[in-house]
Amino acid sequence: MLAMNVFDAAIERLKRLYEANHTVVVSYSAGKDSHVCLELAIIAARETNRLPVHVVMRDEEIMLPGTYELAERTAQRDEIDFH
Repeated sequence: MLAMNVFDAAIERLKRLYEANHTVVVSYSAGKDSHVCLELAIIAARETNRLPVHVVMRDEEIMLPGTYELAERTAQRDEIDFH
């Protein structure tokens, strides 16, 4: 059995990257997987005083209903540097 769960392991791994002074960039599609990665990065960046999180999104032009709106709301968050 592992000493920690997957959530805590992901946060710790991201925190190590921030603490090593790496630039972390989240590739964002506004889908569930990339949004979870973004939220994990925000938590780790906040805990290491490295906000805002750098986010890059490539516009695919064809998105499911609500996806573009979620991306717009996400881009407006103060803890995100959205490109």
